[in-house]
Amino acid sequence: MKQIIYLLFILLFFSCSPSEESENNVIHIDPTTFSEEEILLSEIADDIAYVPLANEFPIGFVYSYKITDDFIYAAIKDVGVMRFSKDGKLNKRYGKIGRGPGEYVYCLDFVLNPDNGMVYVMDHKMDDVEVYSKSGKHVRNFKLPGDEDGFGLSEIELFNSSLVFAQYLNMGRGDNDWIVLDTLGNRITEKKNPYPEFKGRIGSIGGLSKYAENLLYWDNFKDTVFSISLDFKSRAVCIFAPGEHRWPMTTEKYNPVDVFLNNQSKYLISHLFLDAGHFYVYEYFYDKKLRLAIIDKIKGEAKSIDLKNRKGGITNNIDNGLPFIPENYFEFGAEKYLVSIVQPYALKTRIESNAFKNSTSKFPEKKKELEELANRLDENDNLVLMLVKLKD
Repeated sequence: MKQIIYLLFILLFFSCSPSEESENNVIHIDPTTFSEEEILLSEIADDIAYVPLANEFPIGFVYSYKITDDFIYAAIKDVGVMRFSKDGKLNKRYGKIGRGPGEYVYCLDFVLNPDNGMVYVMDHKMDDVEVYSKSGKHVRNFKLPGDEDGFGLSEIELFNSSLVFAQYLNMGRGDNDWIVLDTLGNRITEKKNPYPEFKGRIGSIGGLSKYAENLLYWDNFKDTVFSISLDFKSRAVCIFAPGEHRWPMTTEKYNPVDVFLNNQSKYLISHLFLDAGHFYVYEYFYDKKLRLAIIDKIKGEAKSIDLKNRKGGITNNIDNGLPFIPENYFEFGAEKYLVSIVQPYALKTRIESNAFKNSTSKFPEKKKELEELANRLDENDNLVLMLVKLKD
């Protein structure tokens, strides 16, 4: 019966005509049609800044991070949620790893209210949220809604003074696309997952990101990228085109396990999808390659590059430094940024290379600034944030 319902859902969903889709400005994403060509950083950006994080303690892995007008917040593995000043100096801690009052066991994501400084830490192990004041004092906690299949919520964003929690299909199951709670943990609204359950082998992969007065939601298995407005209504902004590149919603197509392992490289796996104003940033794995695409919102056209196991990226012709692989989008006032984290040793290796020394930069002063920064760093220093300012 579930298979019949699913087939009817697919037929209804894809029955709209091209004219109806174009009127709604829905972009169709098909990686098989992307143009493979070099992307220059100067095409989308006009400046770069670097922020080395303080060395008070070693920072191994950063689960997630947020940047405001005044501070940098980061959820750090085995440490917890820390706050840094805009020049990278450590100045605040919000709770710590543990099982005691005001502590959290496993923090992958958090969110903050820039108006009052409140920090909401999502504990993925205990399925609750720990709340802290701007000063770092523990204020309260509340439990997250449960799932009939036992799969929890994945990401959190503060939106219109409320907390939006995303849920992605996990092994083919998941009750909701997203749930909205107030800051005390009371349910405001939700969007149910319209897909019937299926037998899958892939864990939850998706994204929830903020742009201006909208949230962007996507799920690796689902064919639609949604924009969520301030009244928590949603509309489709992108559709992943059907085809053999899409993950099958059943294990029957790749049984036994060795068949699945042999065939998985031919399927499309989405890693990142960000709204960056005039374009979308899309990182994905397809046809045995990790790739990055810039998708023009107006034309619906896309340029794609090979990330070469994360050693490639957007060609940095602003300061001739490391290739740029975007990870996050943030807004500071009227300025818009794409951000990534880079290793100090990678920066130092780059400026010591002949390719860097012999390069001609579009902005010679920026190349000089990068060289001076890299020479001040030790290769064992903590991570460096790379902030790329987008063109208006």
